[in-house]
Amino acid sequence: WWGTRRLLNSVTYSDESCSMFNRGVIHSDTSILPPDVLAEVTSSCCNYIESHSDSFRHGQAPSLTNTFVLSTWYPSVWRAHGDERSIAGDGRARFVSYGLPRPEVIKDPVGEVVNRTNHPILSPIFLIITMLLRLVQGYRGVYFCGSMATPGNGHDLSLCSGIAVAMAIGAAYPFDDPEAASDLARLRVILGV
Repeated sequence: WWGTRRLLNSVTYSDESCSMFNRGVIHSDTSILPPDVLAEVTSSCCNYIESHSDSFRHGQAPSLTNTFVLSTWYPSVWRAHGDERSIAGDGRARFVSYGLPRPEVIKDPVGEVVNRTNHPILSPIFLIITMLLRLVQGYRGVYFCGSMATPGNGHDLSLCSGIAVAMAIGAAYPFDDPEAASDLARLRVILGV
């Protein structure tokens, strides 16, 4: 266990150096967007990023607001499942905004997303840790999955790593898609499960 602890304690997370993504506000408040880009952002963009300072000119990280425009993702998801719903849905935009200078001004927030220690910092050290983690997979019945166990730190890889670990402890592959099964088989090799 000493080696496993050393590996896991060596993982650094993005919130250790940048707190911007620690907390996101879920909402439909379009007033946070400039009027001149509102129509374009809410119809065809997946993110809107705004800088609140020029600190980057002085060698500091800029203060940013990153708004994920979830409502622009809906049509492609619906179409992928053969659903011909209106692109407008119920007509409201759906956002998750991070790094807002004043989150309390959001009208009618729906909730929040908390991301502490969710995203490891992608670095050569992290990639080495990921590759070494496969050497301890399954030791004493313990398996690792999620963003810290995959080399790409993506949502899809994190989900697939969970499926790979579930299969390692006896679950059946849950889909009828040979191409996806082939991708998962490659990930299982990388994970060491």
